[in-house]
Amino acid sequence: MIRFAEKKDIPDIMQFIDTHWKKGHILARDRSFFEYQHQQGETVSFVLSLNQEGCIDGVLGYIPYGEGECCDIMDALWKVVHTDNPFLGVSLLKYLREHKKARLIASPGINKKTIPIYRFLKYHVGEMCQWYRLPKKEKAAKIGRIAQWNRPEATAESWEWEEYTAFSQFEASFDFSSYTGETAKPYKEPCYLRHRYFDHPVYHYRVFGLKTPMGRVETAVVVRVQEYEGSCILRVIDCIGKTEYICHAAALIDALLSEIDGEYADIYEAGIADSCMVSGGWSKVENSGNIMPDYFSPYLPENIKIYYFSTDAAAIFFKGDGDQDRPS
Repeated sequence: MIRFAEKKDIPDIMQFIDTHWKKGHILARDRSFFEYQHQQGETVSFVLSLNQEGCIDGVLGYIPYGEGECCDIMDALWKVVHTDNPFLGVSLLKYLREHKKARLIASPGINKKTIPIYRFLKYHVGEMCQWYRLPKKEKAAKIGRIAQWNRPEATAESWEWEEYTAFSQFEASFDFSSYTGETAKPYKEPCYLRHRYFDHPVYHYRVFGLKTPMGRVETAVVVRVQEYEGSCILRVIDCIGKTEYICHAAALIDALLSEIDGEYADIYEAGIADSCMVSGGWSKVENSGNIMPDYFSPYLPENIKIYYFSTDAAAIFFKGDGDQDRPS
């Protein structure tokens, strides 16, 4: 039987994750964080498969980007055990699509081995691109490995910015009239943005609005400082609104790097034109000879490729989408 999870299922889901996904995973050991990410009232954002004994033999976690029935959805943890049904995993995804009627379903962070499955389902599959920007002053690297100091200047005009320390400030300043489900894929409803970036129980995110020359804030940039061994980097986690305006954030990134004395800034994205990123002063990590780690729990000094699937080829993704930027 396949059905949506209920609040009473949480202990069993956590045990299933601990046994069949990863021992000690945060969703298996920390109920408060599980509830933060996957519980909305009495609703729990998991699809479950139950065997004849009523025990879980498959789970598909997802993260709704709003409260409506047709909101965009990001898949998260997806795991089935071996059964007589070789298509059980696909059945979980099919159930989610048919019963949630989401406009868009996607998942940054899929296993490379599962790409053929998504292609068989005729979904769009791609690889996120990692970019970096070095600070103005050369700094010894402890987190990354810089093969050659290369810091191109941004050619796009840098805009002024303002920081929001409370969601009420963001809500009052950000131009939601230009950010709607018609203009954004995926569309992150205000309730989701508040929950995700202003109410996070573990990570401290900083949210900045870029001010156009006319003084409007149609783009917000979300960043997080990642510390390790007495050093730190700046991670651009999300861009909300007119994502093409991220090219105007160079001065903001430089100021933040100086403020935190960071080794570099990085950003993972999919769907932004390379020309936009280059004009903003960003360089690709791939083929640079540099190492810009993605994993910090535990720290892994390697470049990591992030693959994704989407039911809409026009979608734009960042590191903050899905559950890619969460504590372990």
